Amino acid sequence: MRTIIIISLVTTLALLAGASTAHTQQSWVGDYVVTGVNPNGSTYKGTATIRTIVHNTYHVAWQTGTQEYAGFGFVDAKGYLVVGGLDFPLIVSYAPGGSGTWLEPGAPTVATEKLTKQ
Repeated sequence: MRTIIIISLVTTLALLAGASTAHTQQSWVGDYVVTGVNPNGSTYKGTATIRTIVHNTYHVAWQTGTQEYAGFGFVDAKGYLVVGGLDFPLIVSYAPGGSGTWLEPGAPTVATEKLTKQ
């Protein structure tokens, strides 16, 4: 049920944000090195893969250590990739260039993350 709600929310947000250009879509697809700082201040490193689902929707798969996460999202009119977690409650927003912030319910602060294309 939670997955259906998240899918509906992200789809609605994508429609409201407007379509992105083909250039923006192509720039996010690929494999990345991920580095970040958790809300508690600890650091992490891993990988992420971004693939196009259809048009302006994307699947994102992260792996940090032994943890695997998945989400999907869209690119807004300003080129930001906005992703909601599929199996965990999280929202992340990446600026063009790969700098991102994410938040999970109950976290004391926003976390930061950087995607570097491989």
